[in-house]
Amino acid sequence: MLLVAGCGANKAEISEPDPASAKGFSGGVAADEPRAALVARNILASGGNAADAVVAGALALTVTYPGAAALGAGGICIALDPVNRKADSIDFLPQLPPGGGGVPIPGMLRGLALLQGTHGQLRWEAVVSPAEALARFGERTSRAFVQSAAEANPPVAREAGLARLLLNRSGAPRSEGEQVSQNELAATLGRIRSAGAGDFYQGMLARQVLADAARIGGAIRPEDLRGYTAQIGKPIEVPFQFGSIVYASPNAQGGAIAAWLLEQGFEPAGRLSLQNVGKTKPREFVTAIGQAYRGTGGNAPLFEQGSTSLSAIDKTGRAVACSFSMGRAFGARRIGSETGILFAAAPGGPGDETAYLAALAVGNYTAKQSFAAGAVSGGAPGAAALAQVLLDSLGSNGGRLGVAMAKPRLFQPAPDAPVLHEPGYDAALLGAITERGVPKVEVRRLGRVTMAVCGNGVPRSPESCRVAADPRGFGLAAGDEF
Repeated sequence: MLLVAGCGANKAEISEPDPASAKGFSGGVAADEPRAALVARNILASGGNAADAVVAGALALTVTYPGAAALGAGGICIALDPVNRKADSIDFLPQLPPGGGGVPIPGMLRGLALLQGTHGQLRWEAVVSPAEALARFGERTSRAFVQSAAEANPPVAREAGLARLLLNRSGAPRSEGEQVSQNELAATLGRIRSAGAGDFYQGMLARQVLADAARIGGAIRPEDLRGYTAQIGKPIEVPFQFGSIVYASPNAQGGAIAAWLLEQGFEPAGRLSLQNVGKTKPREFVTAIGQAYRGTGGNAPLFEQGSTSLSAIDKTGRAVACSFSMGRAFGARRIGSETGILFAAAPGGPGDETAYLAALAVGNYTAKQSFAAGAVSGGAPGAAALAQVLLDSLGSNGGRLGVAMAKPRLFQPAPDAPVLHEPGYDAALLGAITERGVPKVEVRRLGRVTMAVCGNGVPRSPESCRVAADPRGFGLAAGDEF
């Protein structure tokens, strides 16, 4: 099973895992950038679990898709382990230090280290090495990377702080397929591999991070960096017919919005069931979306490139999904001269996508089965898109995940706001909305989703698993049987 959304993968360079090291179903992964998905897939094939795969894929994103997930970024993750009847929400959002300065404390490594330490099974070095190799030996720019630079708001193509990443030797914006190596970032990742993530916060590497932050106007003190911790806690939970849907982090309101939409728009009988899934009433759902986003403000980011997601499910039933953000595309837009990393933008600034991150997993503790893992990016519409895709795909036992992912979407950022819709949305419904006096506006894209769905549960029925990356981007989804 190999599902590709877009044409961003460099097929000639796809490395296959050793068949001797992986027999039977390993799992499935989906990411907004193709190389990260391949790195995660190979980790699964080499004996890692979903947590190992997501961490390795996320570190690869810091090299191949830094505009949305650099080492200076932050995010949220959900990790579901149905065998041990455990679900963890991990929060590692960027935080401004007490002294302000406009450069937040990076949370990325703290969060990934916590996820891998609590749910992974490989050695730390094994999940860091692929990203280090990509930075050191170079990687061809993917279509996803080129798109993120072209659509950044405001534009970034010729910003001086990003020149060595975004411009080629002739000074023109990089095109798809150009080889890019990042020596300083490779050295940073090498140090993280050998000394551990803690060195980034309180070791030799920490001194370089602080120096780079200061050069771009940051006010992070050694004690601020040293004292940053990722938080692990109980997720938001929505009861389901055969288990629970768990959402990451109440600190990012995207998860709460998606959970509320499920309860309001899809729970007429007081409890979600497969009989109701996929049978949503579109007009009621439009109203539910507008209510869900009430109070989020009129400046919610709608079509942004400053966030990304990665989702995985493995043969043991472990389901892991993460959403990452730089605040806005390419964050603070300066590359550290010593570390080679991009720092996130200050929280709460124009176009900040951090509040709308969302990640979920679906499982049944009694049966010890997982059914789905999914996450979103692309600003405020992502949470509504996540709810729509999950319900449409679960309603067909996972078999229609690709169809659900490609289905035109609709979004209303407030009860009295215009209804935004993608091309091809149901004309009769749009006509009914217009009759109620609500303006409608056609837009090209509403959120991006990555998701893995096992309609009959895994580990029980791995043949029911499907994975997909949103066709609104140029990511990759891969699931393997050897």
